[in-house]
Parts: sequence; structure tokens; C-alpha cells
Amino acid sequence: MQENKLTIVAQEEAILIRNIQSGLKGLDLLIIKYQDLVYRYSLTCTGKTSDAEDLTQEVFIKLFTNIKNIDAEKPLVHWLLKVTKNANINFLNRIKNEKN
Repeated sequence: MQENKLTIVAQEEAILIRNIQSGLKGLDLLIIKYQDLVYRYSLTCTGKTSDAEDLTQEVFIKLFTNIKNIDAEKPLVHWLLKVTKNANINFLNRIKNEKN
């Protein structure tokens, strides 16, 4: 039963992504669904709420600009976590280089 529920959720997300790619509304639903995950990841990496908020915004801007290239059949969370990780690494490297 749990597997069927996960499959339905994945199918609903895939439909939502395809709709957004077609020009329909719905990006706000993805942001609401994943913003806490992205924010908490960034807060853990940076330790500052303002930096985590900026990085969260950066990640969702990347989602907006790259939505046409996202494979709707793959879980979006994997793409978001990869982009979030890279954004945090780049941010921390910039901070490190500014101190040197």
C-alpha cells in the first residue's frame, strides 16, 4: 500500500512538472513542497538564516530557469538536492576566498 501511495505522489509531481513546462501555473506548489528542505539544508551548511534564505532563493531561481530541462519522470527532490549542495559549496568557497 505504501508503494502505491509513493507511486501516485511521483505521478502527480510528474504531471505538475509537465504542466509547468507547458506554460501552466504550478511552480509555486513545488516551491511550497520543497522550500523547507532546501532551506534546512542550507542553514545546516551556512549556520546563518540570511545566507540560507539567499541560497534557497537561488536554488528556486535555478529551478525556474531550468524547468524545461528537468526530466519529469525522475524525482525532483534529487535534482533540487544536487543544486542545493552545489550552491552551498560555491557559497562556502566564495566566503573562504574572501577571507584569504
